[in-house]
Amino acid sequence: MQDGRIVADDTVSSLLDMFGTKEYRIDLRNCPTSVRTAINERFPQATIDARDERTIVRLAVDSDGLYHLMNRFQDAGARIVDIATDTPDMKEAFVEVTGGE
Repeated sequence: MQDGRIVADDTVSSLLDMFGTKEYRIDLRNCPTSVRTAINERFPQATIDARDERTIVRLAVDSDGLYHLMNRFQDAGARIVDIATDTPDMKEAFVEVTGGE
């Protein structure tokens, strides 16, 4: 509800699915500099922390973007150690649907 009118009427799951972008934290080993550069070019909002053989990539991306990343990592021989996701919660969904009010 917003200003007395219904702005969204669906299940919690469906409302959360409206946000096709998820936050990902990807922990990699042996990720070449060329791949990190390519990630920055395609996903300028990404943050990349590279130390020694370890690289942590954090970004919000849709499923197509995630598949693109996985292919780049595989082609470069980078090893994925861990992937964590952060899905929107109902508060974030509410703020998005109601325009921040």
